[in-house]
Amino acid sequence: PAFSRNLLITRNYGYSPFQTEPSIAVDPTDPDHIVVGVIDYNMGSTMSVYVSWDAGESWDGPKQIVYFRDDISGAGDPVVAFDREGTVYIAMITIGVREFVLGTISSQVTVLQMAVATSFDGGLSWSEPQLAAPGGVAAVSNVDAEGKERGTITTVDNDKPWMTVGPSPTDPDKDVIYLSYTEFE
Repeated sequence: PAFSRNLLITRNYGYSPFQTEPSIAVDPTDPDHIVVGVIDYNMGSTMSVYVSWDAGESWDGPKQIVYFRDDISGAGDPVVAFDREGTVYIAMITIGVREFVLGTISSQVTVLQMAVATSFDGGLSWSEPQLAAPGGVAAVSNVDAEGKERGTITTVDNDKPWMTVGPSPTDPDKDVIYLSYTEFE
């Protein structure tokens, strides 16, 4: 194995110069091609990636990844992976809003969801993320013996994604994305 010098990959812009929770992946078609994904607080708590084409000697970025279109913010935990043809994916948490009704009360809650974006040019540009695992809310309303409205509100949040890309169980010549996460209810 070879090790290079210590090198700060991320760049600081704006009022919140912090990047956290890095994930790194190497292109199986070109071991000199590396992509690093981070939570980038410079970019409003969303994901950014940095791309190297020379085995980490130099880096291009940040390349911002927007959060899922129907959500209100990015939330973190980026995971980067390549398929066997060099397409790169990033999984992430995004924050959505769900409305609920409990008797005569109508309100909304935020939920954590999983989304995945794709890059066909090695990480330089990214597709709009697709919702992979939605969060949710359920409300159960009832009236007690005294005639008072009661109920239960249950939210579902998805947290800490892990992702890999590998052969499809039905067609080993094609790759599929395998995404796992923890569901909190």
